[in-house]
Amino acid sequence: MMTVWWSVLLLLPLHSVVTRHPLSVRIGGIFDLSDPVLPVSLGTSVSILNNSSSILPSTRVDLHTQYSDGDSFSTHQVICAQLEYSVFTIFSGAKHDGVVSDILNRFHVPHLSTEMVTEKEMMERPFSLYLGPSKEDMTMAVETTVKTLARPGGKVALISHHTSILLTSSLVANLQRDRLNVTVEDLVEMDIRPNLIRIRKRNIKTIIVDLAADLVKPFIYQALQAGLLQCGVTLLFTALDFPHLPSISLAQLTGATVLGYSLLADKERNLVSVQSLSSLVHADYRSVLLHDSVLLFGSSLSSLSTSSDPETERLNCSDPDSVSSQGDQMLSHLHSARLEGLTGGISFTDGQRDNLRIHLVRRGEEGGVRDVGVFSTGSRDLTLEVDFMEEIEMKGGGEKVEVYVTEISENVTGTDDLLTDILEDVSISLQIEIELKHLFGQHSLSTIKMQKLLQAGHLLLLDATTLLSLGEDVAITVPLLPTHGPLLAKDMAQSSLLPPLPWHTWLGLLLSLLLTSLTLSLLSRLSPYQRSHSHLSLLDSLWCVSSALFLSLSYSKLQSVSARLLMLGWSLFCVSSLLLLTLSLNISYPPVSLPA
Repeated sequence: MMTVWWSVLLLLPLHSVVTRHPLSVRIGGIFDLSDPVLPVSLGTSVSILNNSSSILPSTRVDLHTQYSDGDSFSTHQVICAQLEYSVFTIFSGAKHDGVVSDILNRFHVPHLSTEMVTEKEMMERPFSLYLGPSKEDMTMAVETTVKTLARPGGKVALISHHTSILLTSSLVANLQRDRLNVTVEDLVEMDIRPNLIRIRKRNIKTIIVDLAADLVKPFIYQALQAGLLQCGVTLLFTALDFPHLPSISLAQLTGATVLGYSLLADKERNLVSVQSLSSLVHADYRSVLLHDSVLLFGSSLSSLSTSSDPETERLNCSDPDSVSSQGDQMLSHLHSARLEGLTGGISFTDGQRDNLRIHLVRRGEEGGVRDVGVFSTGSRDLTLEVDFMEEIEMKGGGEKVEVYVTEISENVTGTDDLLTDILEDVSISLQIEIELKHLFGQHSLSTIKMQKLLQAGHLLLLDATTLLSLGEDVAITVPLLPTHGPLLAKDMAQSSLLPPLPWHTWLGLLLSLLLTSLTLSLLSRLSPYQRSHSHLSLLDSLWCVSSALFLSLSYSKLQSVSARLLMLGWSLFCVSSLLLLTLSLNISYPPVSLPA
């Protein structure tokens, strides 16, 4: 009996070690006071983690959330309060997230953020991990999408705002380098309809809308009022909440193609819709990032617990030399973690997330959302669905038309550049074969080859010599357009509403009319005979001189000899100008004889 009693006494310490109480770890959340979504989302994610029997079965995570007033001073106070509360890791989604990162980096406290920053900012804040895409990633995703939608030489509009997430200067430079004409409209005023009307009048069909999610609804309303949304227009929204924005449905009824981005694929969106995170995820994409951040924290904490017990310690902002004793270990486990979240595989290299998939989604006319492409941040490539790619090619105008140009004269210069500029505006690919007779001595584009090109429906721009080499077959030669390089360039340069005269000629004519009217008015005042019969005001003089332009003179008002001599000289000047104008028209636009 005594042996059994002593055995029980010896086993009691071992039992206390094996069946110890669950370990408690305290984490903190920092959010803006005006944010109603993210604090609730973090609480829900922590509850899911505590109820999980696979991630941290013997550890309880306690959440302590504090709120900032939205300014840097208030954010600094909130961070110091969290450090004094002995938090092990901090989750944030505040406006001044940079302040949070800088302070936690000083105290070596791991920080998981939902904000979108540049890659440079990521490198400067080693204790902050960002599960979302960087600004460079989103800019590259938009750039590759636009290059797929628009042809070289096409027009693109970028609508920017102070809430934009893209690197505007880098995006515009890369698009222009790809021979796209980019128009940037920076929205400053509340009424943006004049900006949208300018885009519509320029006939721009591909439009990038770089606005915050809460500004999409007023943008859609004013775009409808400005007549911007119409069939053939493609809107590309950069907000990652795009699939859950109800205001987008208004744009679908106009026939415009509405595209956007999401961090969730179709199957993940359907999976979340049946989970407890449904209402939160549909409100803000950062809720998805918070959920994956909590999963990453749980996995890393579980890995850390295998080697040592996580300990929370009190830190003080007034003592900047004190740092977290386990902050570096926890950061190392966060970097080496490998797991699957709602946004796909989660892993890090050099503090940046690997191969995040940004899904290109489209809102259909029935209100549904489907993926039409995927952009990978690792390879920086965009992969489109086959049916969507075929739709883009059909909108682009189908098969390309090739234009072959042969130039025989060695004095012809600049025609290839001119035709390239002209044909790019109508989305026609230009293949130019310049044949200089003094260099080659013969045509590299043979007659048989040119006849085959004509039969295939291509357009040939030929000079007269090459045209005659094709023979006398009317069925072949009728579609040809004989041209000459310098004449084509001159006709394009002189196409305007006014006849082909220099601008200073028209300015001189206007000044002559005003000077003659002023002289006539002065003569009517100085001449006694004219003054006794009828005085001509400046307006009357202007009317008389203007009538003389059309060879219609008002002799009844002109009584003095000086006034009549002046008007006679003005009439001769008008006749001479008319003859010169007629001669200029005949030289610039000679008559063309059409084939019978």
